[in-house]
Amino acid sequence: MSGKIPYLKHDYKYDHILPFKEWKPFDNAQGCTPVDGVQLCMEKSPPLLPGEQVKAPLPTAPKPSAPPPGKKELTAPVPAMKATAEKAPKEEKKKQIKPFDLYDIPQAMRAEVFTVGAKLSQRWLDGRAYSAYVKNAKGQDVEGRYDADMIDTDTVKLSWLRKLPAIEERYQTLLKTLQSPKAIETLKDDFRKNLLHDHRLFAGPFDALTHCKNDYQTLHDQFQFQFSNVSMFDTVIEFQSWDAASRYGRNLGMSDVTASLANFTFYATVARAHVNYEQFNRYNTPKGTMHCVHSRISVTHIYIYARDSYSFYDKGKASQYLGHWNKTGLIVLPDAALVSWGMKKVMDDEERIQGGTWDRPIELENGTMPPFPVDVIGKLLDQDVYYPIRNRDYREWRERKGRGGDFLIYSDLQLVRLNRPIELDMGVVCG
Repeated sequence: MSGKIPYLKHDYKYDHILPFKEWKPFDNAQGCTPVDGVQLCMEKSPPLLPGEQVKAPLPTAPKPSAPPPGKKELTAPVPAMKATAEKAPKEEKKKQIKPFDLYDIPQAMRAEVFTVGAKLSQRWLDGRAYSAYVKNAKGQDVEGRYDADMIDTDTVKLSWLRKLPAIEERYQTLLKTLQSPKAIETLKDDFRKNLLHDHRLFAGPFDALTHCKNDYQTLHDQFQFQFSNVSMFDTVIEFQSWDAASRYGRNLGMSDVTASLANFTFYATVARAHVNYEQFNRYNTPKGTMHCVHSRISVTHIYIYARDSYSFYDKGKASQYLGHWNKTGLIVLPDAALVSWGMKKVMDDEERIQGGTWDRPIELENGTMPPFPVDVIGKLLDQDVYYPIRNRDYREWRERKGRGGDFLIYSDLQLVRLNRPIELDMGVVCG
């Protein structure tokens, strides 16, 4: 047995003239080997934030003053070396591997042509220290509301996401379920709580984004009514057959979407609607005469968008494996990736309950994943040694640097005019 570890590498393949990248398996004698004595580096720091001051260097010991003119500086005599002294044996030269720095992850992503992933990673590293998670009254970690500067609405586009067939299927699933009974009831609740509760006599056209003061988070919280989950397996691409990988059922490789979002969700929210109401009185009730309103709402337009949180939060003791990286890119060890693969993921409790087929992350116990760097060639060259990265490495980097900001991602809002408006009978409310 060779003792080598199988891995996947995103490597170039040449088709006639134009090169392109595809995932290639390396197994048996071509596998990688563990490397001792090197580890992930966290020396590099991001540029200063606007208004941030450079930290003053630590004071150094003062240099001795020069002797007065005419006086010689006294120095201790240096004992002469004995001619018969034995020469010190030459130390064996060891190859010095320049360690990979976590701050170079965006560079590695660009080398893999993960363009969007590189932009998102760079934003997290260069951002101010910010955690998406806060403690609730029970002391549990919950995802809170994001500060306005920690929201990205420019980087991820729906057209880019929908290029992958499996992701397009999830998008179409959302369109097909807009008028499900559960979606209708959610819509009614949204309008009751966020419009009719304070505006019983509202009538006329309704613009949800304007009502929410152009705040995406408020729009999502108040008028989102249906969603379709996109699992990590929808974002990956399949590659050629390989015995060591095919035993897992599918031969999969990471795409730029995987590197950027891994799991995410398509959402539908109200965009435009028209509200009508009838007003009348009910007499001789136990409470006397009551003034009643019967509202009806016709939802004519919706927004569809992708939403995800870019964070390195771990639920549980284990920390999610993100691949083995160096400046030239990444490799993936299938045994580790099988149960803990993706660039990151945050899921809130509501999505866990409602998702049904949601691709929940499976924790990988720390002892089962190779925690060491690996060499894919065996010559200890910088470009051939890859370092394991986990979520916890990013959190440690944030603690060291005082930087690294979680942020919320929204794609562009796609305005969709419904061929058949969603009709809501809000019932009669008397008071």
